[in-house]
Amino acid sequence: AGDNASREPVVGATSGGGGPNSTWAIASGVRAGRSAAQHAAAFGRGALQARAQRADERDSDRQAAVDAEQVAAYISVVQASMFPLERNFSRDAAGLRDSLARLDDAFLSLRKAKRSGSDGRGRRREREVAAMLAAARWICASALERRETRGIHRRRDFPALKNAPPRSLRLQGVDEHEVAWAS
Repeated sequence: AGDNASREPVVGATSGGGGPNSTWAIASGVRAGRSAAQHAAAFGRGALQARAQRADERDSDRQAAVDAEQVAAYISVVQASMFPLERNFSRDAAGLRDSLARLDDAFLSLRKAKRSGSDGRGRRREREVAAMLAAARWICASALERRETRGIHRRRDFPALKNAPPRSLRLQGVDEHEVAWAS
């Protein structure tokens, strides 16, 4: 169990962690765990033997399996897009578009690849890389849409804080992502 809820209404744009975050994590973790246990109990013991089908097992257009070298290449794309301070401490549209294009290409390439054979570690590593690529894509897409500097989000091409109250972005989608201002 875990959470992905925003703490902005409680702590603002620059959360420093500590009390609000740990309190939120404990409270939401307890609630999520309790709900997950109730949900699982509703299915009874037979649910333990059921095998869930992964979405990518249904894909018919998948190509060759991903090997360790390709996994390392995907990780390098994420790191090159997200780690350098000169690229992410202060951003601009050109850099964000470049990162997003590289991340999109890598993500779609991974989605088209066959999953690793029966090796559990290989499949786990693929899922981890897919999650890293997806998160990095969402980060860049959201940062590209937010045309201002506010809190810890700094844009070289939009250095000023907008004179309007802060607004939240709503991001959705996996293969194709959509960013819109929350109402």
